[in-house]
Amino acid sequence: MTDLSDVLLQTLNGINDGFKSAKTDFDEVLSEVRQAIQKVRSGLDVMPIEQDKAPSGTIYRLTLTFEEKSQTIGFYKISSSGYPIFYGNYSEISSEWAPNRKPLTDKNAVREHFVEMLQNKNSPLIVQIAYMLR
Repeated sequence: MTDLSDVLLQTLNGINDGFKSAKTDFDEVLSEVRQAIQKVRSGLDVMPIEQDKAPSGTIYRLTLTFEEKSQTIGFYKISSSGYPIFYGNYSEISSEWAPNRKPLTDKNAVREHFVEMLQNKNSPLIVQIAYMLR
């Protein structure tokens, strides 16, 4: 006979391990981005701030800071079970989430997403870095 508490624990561990793995990958890629922008200008920093936590996942606001300035770059949602990670829009007033790009399915996709942002002169990250350096 199957012990239901064992089944439950296995399921919970799988979900939480998936979330932790995706969050670790996200943080590692952000560390690379941070190092890249700090080579351009010491004091620039990019960091995720937990914005909203729900059973379906956690939403992070990605913020660029420099001296006294702080600007939102975008929002990322890590599903409760881990991948995929979504980039999108989040309304703080209504707590509504709307993904606006294809899901990021693994660490390589997360890294490629940020490479594209760093290469695109119109990306929110580049626009804000340029503004803060003026």
